Amino acid sequence: MNRLAIQPAGTGQPGASSETSEPTRCARLSLGRLLRRANRTVQSTIEARFGAADLNFTQWVVLDLVERAGSMTISDLAASMEITSGALSRIVEGLVARGLLDRHRGVVDRRVVILRLTEAGLGKYEAIRPVVMQRWDELLTDLSADEVAHLAVLLGRFADSIERSAIASRQPVVEA
Repeated sequence: MNRLAIQPAGTGQPGASSETSEPTRCARLSLGRLLRRANRTVQSTIEARFGAADLNFTQWVVLDLVERAGSMTISDLAASMEITSGALSRIVEGLVARGLLDRHRGVVDRRVVILRLTEAGLGKYEAIRPVVMQRWDELLTDLSADEVAHLAVLLGRFADSIERSAIASRQPVVEA
C-alpha cells in the first residue's frame, strides 16, 4: 500500500497514527497534485520562453545534460532523465536531424552510442540557457535562498524515499 495514502487511525498501516492530524492527512492527499502542477507549470512557462528556438522542454533537458557532461552515452542520458532508451532515441533522432547533437560509436565498445553537442547545438544551448535560468529565478522569487535550498533537500529526500519504497515493493510479500 502507498505510504502516502491516508490510512484510518489505528489500522497499523504505514503512516497511520491516531495522532495524525487532519492537515497532515490532507497534505498527503494533495502532495501528488501539487508536484504534478508545479512540474507542468515549470515546464510550460520555461518552454513558452523558448520562442523561435523551436525546442520543447524535454529537448532542452537533453541539450543541458549532454552539455554539462561534455559527452554522454544514450544509456546514461536515459538514466539521468528517467526515461527508456527507446523514448530517448526518438528525441535524440530529432536533435541529430536538426544538427544539434552529434552521435558516434564508442571506440572500445562499438555498441555504445555517445552523444555530444554540435557547434550549432552549443550555440542554441548558450542562447537559451540564460533564458531558462532567468525564468527559474522568477519562479523562485517568492522563496528565500534558504527556502530554495531546504526545498531541494526535502524533495531529494522524498525522491530517495520513493525510490527505496519502489524497490521494496518489488519484493514478494508472501513467501510460498
